[in-house]
Amino acid sequence: MKRKYFSLVISTVLLLALLLCGCGRQDSFMSAVKKGDYQTALDIYERKIAGNSADEMQAQQSLEDYLGSTWDAYVSGELSFERFRGVFRCLQQINDRLWLLPELYWMESDYEAVESSKASFASGTASAESGDYASAIRAFSQVIPEDTENYAGAVQAEEQARKTYLAAVQRDAQAAADSGDAAAALIMIENAQEVLGYSDELQNLEAAIVTRMVLSSMEEASGRGELLDVIRIYEETLNGGMIEVTADMTRLASESKTAFIRTVTDEAARAFGTGKDYEAASAVIRNALSAASFSSELLAELEPMLAEYQSYAPVALTSLEPVRKATYIEVGSKYTSKNTSTDVAGTVYDSSNMIYPYEDGFSLRSDTPNTEDDSAITFMLNYQYSTLSGTVFRPYGTLSCEDWGGNYGRVIIYGDGSVIYRSNDITDSTWDPVPFTLDISGVRELKIVAVGRWVENSGDIGIYERHPKVCLADLMLQK
Repeated sequence: MKRKYFSLVISTVLLLALLLCGCGRQDSFMSAVKKGDYQTALDIYERKIAGNSADEMQAQQSLEDYLGSTWDAYVSGELSFERFRGVFRCLQQINDRLWLLPELYWMESDYEAVESSKASFASGTASAESGDYASAIRAFSQVIPEDTENYAGAVQAEEQARKTYLAAVQRDAQAAADSGDAAAALIMIENAQEVLGYSDELQNLEAAIVTRMVLSSMEEASGRGELLDVIRIYEETLNGGMIEVTADMTRLASESKTAFIRTVTDEAARAFGTGKDYEAASAVIRNALSAASFSSELLAELEPMLAEYQSYAPVALTSLEPVRKATYIEVGSKYTSKNTSTDVAGTVYDSSNMIYPYEDGFSLRSDTPNTEDDSAITFMLNYQYSTLSGTVFRPYGTLSCEDWGGNYGRVIIYGDGSVIYRSNDITDSTWDPVPFTLDISGVRELKIVAVGRWVENSGDIGIYERHPKVCLADLMLQK
């Protein structure tokens, strides 16, 4: 029994001796670390700790605890940057050899960030004390949560700086705007928005200043008589969406639009005049369209005006589809012979805008019109035109005609059944073309009769060629 007791005592003593010996090694190791003597710490570790897994784990844990407590003291402000940096460098030297603290690799950037955060707090405090709240806000916003010494204070200081800065900008920008320097006021607001971000107060102040600027610009342009500038400013504001247009803006724009349209209307009417100079009137409106191209509302009023004046441009009568066309009258085309589309003086006319008695290269002796209507063509004008102009001429081919007798060429034009034009007879003594202009106002149905053909032997028995003795050319309608 005594032997067993003695053995237990010996075992306990040996264990305590080992533990005390281990504690001594750990203490000496950490003592060297805390002094920053990494060479001694490495020597102790390699001679007394390395190779014993329990001691190695304890040493690693001690280093991690030391690093954590040192970091906490640093970020809370209890430990200076220089002191923490010394500890970090010592641990870094040990870690480079033993690789016990892998977290050191990311902690280096962390402690630099915290140090920068502390410097930002100090800078923000100094800026706020000097009244430079914009710089103070920027500095306080760079304080990070890891900087436990300053973060809560930075949040509060930034909030106070924002309030003070916002109030100062509102006051100074309003004063600048009231003194007439709206541009300076807007620059102040823009700079403040870069610092503060979106702010209802600044947004509303900016909108109020811009509204005043826009209305003032419109009033100045109106006073100078620059109607389009008034409208342009208004529409740019309306489409910009930055501010709400006011009743005064809308009134000025509406008055300017009315005055502009009235001015263009009056100028075009004077250009058109009694001579119906549609080209001059159209030129006036085209100029107005070009100047007002930015406004869809103005274009919507000007474009129908242009179309109305352009409708006065003459149109070829033969471009209309006839409602009736008899056998012995013809509308010219590219197939019209040169002898027909050329007058006896050698003037050549547009064959596509001609009407003349039907010419036929394969005609029987009996193939002749019996009534006037057999040589008539009718167009429905539906009261749309006021004048019809044209030229009656003797075609060049009649120079070969040897038999005039009493069969002369002539033209008769009817308006709704009444004769409105009757040409002189076209004879072998006719040399000059005869231009005419007729008033066809109120005419619904226009009928043209053209008679007079001469006969030429084709060379085949009983077959003849017939050609017109009279032609109408340049037949133009105008409203």
